[in-house]
Amino acid sequence: MPTVEQILQQAIQHFHAGNIKEACVCCESVLAFDGNQADALHLYGLVAHSNENKALAHQSLLKAIEVAPQEIQYRLSYARILISENQLDQASLHLINTDNLFPTSDQPALMLAQLSLQQDNIALAKHYFEQALVRNNHCLEALVQLGCIARIHNEYKTAITYFGAAIAFEPDNTTLLHDLSQCYIQNDQLDLAYQTLVKAHSLNPHNMEIIQDLCNIDYRQKNYENVIKRLQQFSPTELDTQLLLQLGDSFRLQDRSLPAIHIYEIILQQSPYDPIVLSAYSEALFQRQRYSLANNIAKRALLLQPDLLSAFTTNINSHLAQQQFKAADDCFSAQINNMPNSPEPWIIYCSALERANDINRAIEVGQQGLTQYPQNDALLVKLAICYRRNKTYDKALDLLTQLPPPEQPSYASTLAQFEFGKLYDATENVESAMQAFTLGNQLAYASWQNPAVQQTRYYQKI
Repeated sequence: MPTVEQILQQAIQHFHAGNIKEACVCCESVLAFDGNQADALHLYGLVAHSNENKALAHQSLLKAIEVAPQEIQYRLSYARILISENQLDQASLHLINTDNLFPTSDQPALMLAQLSLQQDNIALAKHYFEQALVRNNHCLEALVQLGCIARIHNEYKTAITYFGAAIAFEPDNTTLLHDLSQCYIQNDQLDLAYQTLVKAHSLNPHNMEIIQDLCNIDYRQKNYENVIKRLQQFSPTELDTQLLLQLGDSFRLQDRSLPAIHIYEIILQQSPYDPIVLSAYSEALFQRQRYSLANNIAKRALLLQPDLLSAFTTNINSHLAQQQFKAADDCFSAQINNMPNSPEPWIIYCSALERANDINRAIEVGQQGLTQYPQNDALLVKLAICYRRNKTYDKALDLLTQLPPPEQPSYASTLAQFEFGKLYDATENVESAMQAFTLGNQLAYASWQNPAVQQTRYYQKI
C-alpha cells in the first residue's frame, strides 16, 4: 500500500508530464484520506486550473493557504492563477499582502515587478525589481530587468553596471553579453563593446546579430578587411541585405571594385529599386572607369531619392571624367533645385571640379556657394584649397582665417589645419606649417572617435 508521500510524488510526476487526469486521481486519493493535506490541496488547485475548473482551483488553493499560511509557494501559485485570469488588480493586492507577510523573500517583489511591466508601469516595476535585489543581491532576473529598464531610458552607464553584475553569475550567457555590448556601443565604448562581442561570438559563432554588430564596429573603425574576412565565411544567400551591403562597401572602400560590383549585383537582384545600393553600385563602377554605366546607375538612384548626395557625387564625377562639362553643370543645377536650402551640392561640385583640375570653374562655383552660405566651414575650406592650387595664397589664407577655432573635431576643422600647413609650406613658413600639420593630425584622430563624424560621408576621406 503506497504512502501519502508516495502518492503525492506520483501526482507531481504525472502533473509535470502533462498527465492531468492521473494527477487528479492521485490528488483526490490523498484528499479522501486527509482533506487538509496542504501539498495535495495546492497541487489539486493547479490540476483544476489546467482543467479550466476555475471555481475548484480557487477553492483548493485558498484552502491550502488557510491550512499552511507559512508556505509562500501556495500564495504565489494563487497569484499566477489570478494573473492568468486577467484579474490583475486582485493579483496585485494578493501579492502586496504576500510581500508584507514575507519581507525577506524576493519572489513576491519579482512577481509584482513583472505584473507592473504587464501593466506598462515601468517606474513601479523598477521599484519592485530594486526591492527584490535588496533582498537577494544574486537575483539574476532583477539584475537583467533593471539593466533593460535603464537601457530603455538611455541610462547606459547604469545598464552596463546591471548587465555586468548579471554576467558575473552567468559569464557564458550570450544574450546578456550581447545586451552589454549594445550599451557599450551606445555609451561610445567601442573597444569594450568589441571585446564583449568577440566573447559572445566565440560562444555562439552562428548568431547573425552578434556578427552584424562586430561588422558594424569594424566598418565604423575602417577595419574593412575584418568585415570581409568575417562575412566571406557565408554564402550570399545566408546574409541579409544590410550585411551584403556592408561587404560590398568594404570591398569598394579598399578599391576592390570587382568583388564589390558582384555583391551589389546580387543585392539588386532582390532589391532592384534600392537607391542606397544603386548609388554604391555606381561608385564601384566609377572605380572601374565605367563612367557611362556609373552615370546611368547614379541617375536611377537619384530618381528614387533626389537628395541622395553619394549618387549626385558619382553623377558629377562621371560627367567630368568624360569631359561632359555642360552635362555636369546641368546635373548640378538640377541638384540645387532638388535641395534649395542645402550647401552640400555646392561643396560637392566645387570639390569635384577641383579634383578634375578645373580650378577656375571650381573657384567660380565655390564663390557662388559662399554668397548663399557665407558661414559654411566646408565651403570655406574647399575654396581655400582651390586658391592655394591656383597659387593665390593670400586669398586662401584669408578664407581659412574666417573659420572658427577648431574646438570640436570635424571634417572641416581637420582639413582646414592640413590646408593651413600646405599654405605655410608653400610660403616657406616651416614652423607654422609643422604646427598646423600637428594639430590636423590630432583633430583627425579625434574625428575618428567622434560618432557624429563617423556617420558623415566625409569620414572615409579624412
